[in-house]
Formats: sequence, structure tokens, C-alpha cells
Amino acid sequence: MQRPRLGAGVSLGDGPTDDSVDEFAGFYATQVAAALRLAWLLTHDTEVGRDVVQDAFVGLFERFDCVERPLPYLRRSIINGIRQRARAGEREARRVRACAVTMPDSVAGPTGGVIDVIATLPERQRTVVVLRYWAQLSDAEIAEVLSCPAGTIRSLATRALTRLRNELT
Repeated sequence: MQRPRLGAGVSLGDGPTDDSVDEFAGFYATQVAAALRLAWLLTHDTEVGRDVVQDAFVGLFERFDCVERPLPYLRRSIINGIRQRARAGEREARRVRACAVTMPDSVAGPTGGVIDVIATLPERQRTVVVLRYWAQLSDAEIAEVLSCPAGTIRSLATRALTRLRNELT
């Protein structure tokens, strides 16, 4: 779903227009819950997820007039924010502590084991599984978000599903 560019010819230094602020507010209202869930599914850490999502929305707000497709931009920003935290080593330690101490209500029940196994997948495989089955993105959309060929997405998904089947049986 492409949207027309707002404020054509406006540089980043001019700041957002009133119309773009209203449009951004509507976009935020409709996407914040899904963005938080995406971040949580990738990190299993509510606080880290909130921080990454907030940073992603702030970055998007600063460029909202120039971004033609805000939803893929937002998803990519969230994934990049999570990767940055993983490189620093913070995310992994917090995720393990959070999973050991408490699990959100949404994980209780028969799917809890599946989510725990998904959390053990390598980062790229976990990202593909979450984007495909939770966000219901096509291979082409996932490839766009991860900046790689669709064939790589299919390969990562196949490896992830094989590992999930082996772990769950």
C-alpha cells in the first residue's frame, strides 16, 4: 500500500507539517500495538521492545514526510534496533532473565512451548518465522524488510520449521 509523498520539496530541516503530524498520529494509533508485539516476539523482553519501538517511531516521525511506505520502514527500524541491542549484548541477557522470571499471559497455555522454542532460533530464522506467521507477510515483503532475496527467506523459513519440528516432537 503506497501513499503519496507529503510536502514534496520539504527538507528534513523544515519540520513536519500539521497535516503530516495528524497523519502520523493516525498511523501511530493503528500500528503501535502490532509494533510492540513484533518487538516482543523478536526479543521476549517487554522493556527492550518498548524502547526499540519508541526509537523506531521517533525516527519515522522525523522522516514521515519523505517516507513513501511507512509500515515497511517501521518494521525495518524495529528489526535494526533489535540487532543493535543484540550486538551490544544487552538484549540477550535481558531476554533470558525476563523469560526465566515471568512470561506474559499471552504465552500461557498450549502455545507457550512453541514460543519458547521460537525464541531459541537464530535471529534471522526467528525474524522470518515471526514476520511470516504472526505479521502474515509474504516472502517478497519479508525479503524487502530484511533486504535479501526471497529465496533466502524461503531457505531460512525451511530451516526454522525443520528445527521447530525436531524440537517439538
